[in-house]
Amino acid sequence: MEKRDIKLGVTVILMGALLSGLLVMSLGAMHYADSQYSILSSLAQQLISKYPKDEQNIIRMIKENSGLYPELWTDKVNYLDLYGYEAQDFAKEYVRKMFPAVIFGTCMIIALVFAACYIVRKGERERISDLTRYLERLNLGREVTILPGKEDYLSGLQDEIYKTVTTLYRTKENAIAVKENYAENLANIAHQMKTPLTSMSLMTQLLRTNDKVEYVELLQKQIERLTKLEEALLLLSKIDAGVMPLEKEEVDVYTLLQLSVEGLEQLPVAKTLEIKLADHGAVSYAGDMEWSIEAFSNLIKNCMEYATKLVTIEYLQNPLYIEIKIWDDGPGFAKQDIPHIFEQFYRGERAKEGGIGIGLALAKSLITMQNGCVEAINIPAGGACFAVRFYCH
Repeated sequence: MEKRDIKLGVTVILMGALLSGLLVMSLGAMHYADSQYSILSSLAQQLISKYPKDEQNIIRMIKENSGLYPELWTDKVNYLDLYGYEAQDFAKEYVRKMFPAVIFGTCMIIALVFAACYIVRKGERERISDLTRYLERLNLGREVTILPGKEDYLSGLQDEIYKTVTTLYRTKENAIAVKENYAENLANIAHQMKTPLTSMSLMTQLLRTNDKVEYVELLQKQIERLTKLEEALLLLSKIDAGVMPLEKEEVDVYTLLQLSVEGLEQLPVAKTLEIKLADHGAVSYAGDMEWSIEAFSNLIKNCMEYATKLVTIEYLQNPLYIEIKIWDDGPGFAKQDIPHIFEQFYRGERAKEGGIGIGLALAKSLITMQNGCVEAINIPAGGACFAVRFYCH
């Protein structure tokens, strides 16, 4: 039961006790007055019957000693009714005698009511003080334990405070993680840029002393590498900031995969491989065709770099999702690399030279933004596999 209900219940009980006491007192006084009235009526009747000449004197004597108090009433017919008297006329003296007791009882009940209210208010103040101290300790950054749960009208507020505190802690932890990740990315970027910049500096010096075309070609390759790195980093920063606009259109899966493969046919490694893409009919999802091609090109390119002869691409649809699988016949992922495959700048144990470790991270971000998910696994027959799912709802 909540404290509000307890307070209301205590108040109702005490007020009910007060009214009941007053009612019982009044009924008792009426009953006693009625008895006395009956006695006096019988006595008056007998006296007047015996002394008819003294009728007026008898009535006067009764009137002078009755303590008239015409406030109560009764419908009982008695002999004194003939002379204008009623039972309630005899209640005045009894009420007067009981009045101090009524006042005392009323004061006691009021005191109990105030005591009950004080206890309730004290409990409220203690609960509010506990919650206030809890928030103060949190604001000071001190470790605090969870307050014991209490079923009262403040329990809802306490639950909301815990939810808010949990959300704030989570936000703080995420902010710290983002900051650490940002610092780590900056270090990785500096490391990635250091090698081509050093090579470019060295080749520039060689060009000054040797007129050789191959140095110019090497310099051009390093410039292209830096350009790709800059473009990828800019794209990832837009995705992380949530300012990357994506179209919402029907993307045909077969067309998407075919265009992704065609964009990689000019790579030297593509000339030694067979890329097997099966056509399973019209299957589509809501997404952005251009950025989807970017994502799947990175996945297919990764499989091509590790394949020996064949890269296979399959897709299927069920009521829940569309699944696209891309796998190669190479050695597969190293077991320790699988949890980190989609991390920015991660270079696995079997990573090829020349990569910057950002393509798979970009692919995952683009797929996630289109209500999809991607997983890296090793297939039982051997080879690395990317499993992509786009959910229907």
